[in-house]
Amino acid sequence: MAIYAKFNERAQRVLSVAQKEAQAMRHPYVGTEHLLLALVAEARDDVPDLPESMTEEAVRSAIRIFIGLLHLPMLTLLKQISNMTRLCG
Repeated sequence: MAIYAKFNERAQRVLSVAQKEAQAMRHPYVGTEHLLLALVAEARDDVPDLPESMTEEAVRSAIRIFIGLLHLPMLTLLKQISNMTRLCG
């Protein structure tokens, strides 16, 4: 895709992983939740403020629970993910 050419290799990898995660979850879009998951998976070193307890599986589970079942607004989802990571850590 031509738009990917505007990003460096690591950013392209993050976008690709986000797209694959969205497809795996059968979501018809790539949202910020998928980007967060991809950042945790591919570029954790670039986001030093992420808590260690915010693992790929924790984010993936939160996405499935809160988007897949409850369809919560994004702000609520982010608050819930934050709360979950505090409980896991």
